Amino acid sequence: MRNSRFYGSPSGMVVAPIFRALMKELDSNNSTQTKSDSFNPPSNIMSTEDNYVIELAIPGFEKDQINIKIENNVLNVTGNRTQKEYKKIVRNEYDFLTFSRSFNLGKDVDQDSVSAEFVNGILTISLKKKEELKPRTIEINQ
Repeated sequence: MRNSRFYGSPSGMVVAPIFRALMKELDSNNSTQTKSDSFNPPSNIMSTEDNYVIELAIPGFEKDQINIKIENNVLNVTGNRTQKEYKKIVRNEYDFLTFSRSFNLGKDVDQDSVSAEFVNGILTISLKKKEELKPRTIEINQ
């Protein structure tokens, strides 16, 4: 019977020591792991009868650090913040100081009727659909 630390496969006997060595290296002060100052925030895009709704997860930002712009049928959302100053940083694995996301807008979006709100790190952008392009039901006459 194999030891469970080897994940039950013959090749696991080789992987486990390599994995432990890699984790030790990443956890040390001499780690070669790099961090980035920017990120690509995850998004959800939903459609209702009247609107498209885009949600972006951007924790750590304030409302005044976020810019929303529509140009050439593209919705651009960017953010920029400064790093907090500390006397001594014990460990620093991320600095999400900037972000940028772009979304191509369809012809059915009313670009003059866009609204946004920012609550608990979630930016919600509502894009109203044009009235003339909304689906409608046609009654059949007798």
